[in-house]
Amino acid sequence: MKDQINYDFFKLNKNISDTGVYNQEIDFDANNNFDIGLETVDLIMNKEVFPLYEEDNVKFAKDYMEWSDLEYLPVLNNQNIPSGVLLKEKISRHLQTEYYDMDEHTSDQILKTYTVREIMDKDFYYVTPQMTIKWAAKLMHRRALNILLVMNQDKIIGTLTKDDFLEYFMAF
Repeated sequence: MKDQINYDFFKLNKNISDTGVYNQEIDFDANNNFDIGLETVDLIMNKEVFPLYEEDNVKFAKDYMEWSDLEYLPVLNNQNIPSGVLLKEKISRHLQTEYYDMDEHTSDQILKTYTVREIMDKDFYYVTPQMTIKWAAKLMHRRALNILLVMNQDKIIGTLTKDDFLEYFMAF
């Protein structure tokens, strides 16, 4: 007999305001059974989290992402509560859409004028460290996500990307 696992950890952050967090629960079918992936996400999550802040300039964010070879970074508001995720591709898309014909120096100067808040994704998904790897992988797959934040209460304690899941499942 398998242990019963509480699957109500999936949350979609629709809006975070200064007064609180609005969460919408997502229903999943719990009938799929397989043995791998029953460990918790804290086993495979990236524990080295470097968050950006909403007021950081986008040039700083772009430089850090390139230097650290990261595609995604969590964003915190001035109260250190997660408020979004910044994707490297969104920075590139923003430049291509708004300023498609310029040299790198000019684009860097323009990026300094934008804050992370202006181009980050405000909707993001998160899981808790007790969530099973199987269910976090299902969430990421079903919602076509690139990153999941791992949170304990209002604090980001890790991140999960497709690569983290790939490395885990390739071991089997």
